[in-house]
Amino acid sequence: MVLTARYPNFCKIRRRMKKFALGVLFVFMAVFNIMVYNGYQVIYTASQQPRLSDISTAESKRSLQDVGETWKSVDNGIVNRQPGLRIILVGAFRTGSTFIGEMLNQNPSIFYMFEPLRLVHDIVHGNLISKDLENSTKFELIENLFNCRFPTYYVHHLRHWEYAVYESREIKRTCRSNGGCGQTTAEDFSDSCKSREIVAMKVIRLDSLELLKPLVVEQGMNLKIIHLVRDPRGVANSRKTLYRSWENRSIDKLGLTDSLKQYCQWMADLTYFSSNLPEWMKGRYKILRYEDAAMEPLQTAKAIYRYLGLPFSKSVRLWLGRNTKQDALTTNNMNTKRNSTAASQAWRTRLAFRDVKIIQSFCSKQMKSVGYQIIDSENEMRNLAINILSG
Repeated sequence: MVLTARYPNFCKIRRRMKKFALGVLFVFMAVFNIMVYNGYQVIYTASQQPRLSDISTAESKRSLQDVGETWKSVDNGIVNRQPGLRIILVGAFRTGSTFIGEMLNQNPSIFYMFEPLRLVHDIVHGNLISKDLENSTKFELIENLFNCRFPTYYVHHLRHWEYAVYESREIKRTCRSNGGCGQTTAEDFSDSCKSREIVAMKVIRLDSLELLKPLVVEQGMNLKIIHLVRDPRGVANSRKTLYRSWENRSIDKLGLTDSLKQYCQWMADLTYFSSNLPEWMKGRYKILRYEDAAMEPLQTAKAIYRYLGLPFSKSVRLWLGRNTKQDALTTNNMNTKRNSTAASQAWRTRLAFRDVKIIQSFCSKQMKSVGYQIIDSENEMRNLAINILSG
């Protein structure tokens, strides 16, 4: 009352101050929500950015990929200098992508996810969304996960598809630390993801690499692509083993011919794309043959890490030593414990030559483009001393 009497405009001033304070609060909350939605971690990112003093003058004139070639192994105490790196391993069904993915999954610095696009495949084939929305849904999920945002529908997927958990060290660890995947929330997965500087995933249902373009061009994401291909004859053999009594049945009888034709077309599309790289993909793309990795796993893993600009992980080296020299192939469809060289050549002793001729009849051009030689006789096929890889 006294203030009002002495200052007639006091109530009006107080009301204006309240409106101003509410306005400031509204703007702050709006900006904060936008930052959270887009997954920006301002303080974290700033603290992780390399200083110019960390890179020599000579190195600063070279590309990031070139600098990566000079970094030494983590075994020598050199730390990772690839802040915000995102890695996508692109393969097809039964191309050995689970095996290659382990070269990333076994690195404790990497938050690795196993086939997240399987969820989109299930949604489309369950008629929950129309086919024309498939690619946009795939992009949306990839974008979210690379930004450590876990949609509730993906968390539900993790709770019901055991392979997605079993094949990811970090997903499995997060579930265990929260009393099981059923008790783990989207926020728990997000926090675990953000605790790792590098995020990686392997996918087998990506039809076009162009889908990834906005991540680089519009968002400036530090993205690296590994494109895995496999000899279609080896793919056929691997797919045949999923059927009962497959030994004496041809790929025609098993209904595999159409899917193998689709694989050859997929391989042709992506390899053509790789030979005509657009500007946004230069320095971000590596094509890899499964057979090279199977025969020389340690050397291939080191080459992958050089391409990524990362120090080679001791844990990856140990895993390869334990899991690529088994005496016999296992029967588990996704088991990565195997004699990897024998796995890459198994089709030469298991497939019927008539199957090989069928595959070569529609896939020879694509095979030759990647360095897979055509076989002209059963004797040549069975003779493992004959090298059928070139390049």
